[in-house]
Parts: sequence; structure tokens; C-alpha cells
Amino acid sequence: MPTTEPNSNPGREGALSTTTVCGLLSNERRLRTLQHLSRAVGAVAIPDLADHLALAEGEHTREHVERVCTSLVHVHVPKLTDAGVVEYDSDEETLQLLPAADVVAPYLDLAARETRSPRSDGSKSKSRS
Repeated sequence: MPTTEPNSNPGREGALSTTTVCGLLSNERRLRTLQHLSRAVGAVAIPDLADHLALAEGEHTREHVERVCTSLVHVHVPKLTDAGVVEYDSDEETLQLLPAADVVAPYLDLAARETRSPRSDGSKSKSRS
């Protein structure tokens, strides 16, 4: 049975405040999680997501994948479900974007472009670490 926390934001139903959006995107792991989910079709298994994130973080070891998995379940997924942008199925250990995540899509695109575009000094710009 899926476990989804209600959107704890005050204001309009389904609306995310700028503060909430910035808070969600302020952490590199949450940003990459949302980017990965936005490209996925359907639900993504937490272990698969952790594997993807560990590879992106440059430390693709079993121990690091396990640490990423733990931080996802205990830190990042609760923040994303509280904001109402993802649904977490604890029985299946899967994560899926909800329609409310549409508000963060332009920022995900911007962050992806920022990561790929060269800076004026010739080096690539990096997202928050």
C-alpha cells in the first residue's frame, strides 16, 4: 500500500511555495533524485535510484550505495513526500513523481543546463556539492 505524506505547505491546495521549492532543490542528492525521477517512466526502485546517485557522485561502491539508500529513505524521501512531489511506496520500496512536481520541472531543466554549460573561464560549472 503506497504511503504518501500530505503536502504540509500552507496556502493553495497543491501549490508549493518558493521557499519549499528552493529547499527541495538546495540539496544535490534531492536535486539529482528529482532529475532522475523526471526522466523515468513510472516508479523507480529505491535501490536502483541509490545506485544511479552513487555513480553520479563518483563513489560507486556497495558501501556507498547502501549509505545513499539509507539517506534517501530516512532524510530525502520524507522531505519530498512532505512537499507532495513524490509518492513513496514503502512496501515496494519505490518512488514516483506526482503532478505537483511539475512546478519544479523548470528548475530541474535549469540545473541540468547549468551543469553542462561551460563557464567563461573554460571550466564546466558545477551544481551544489
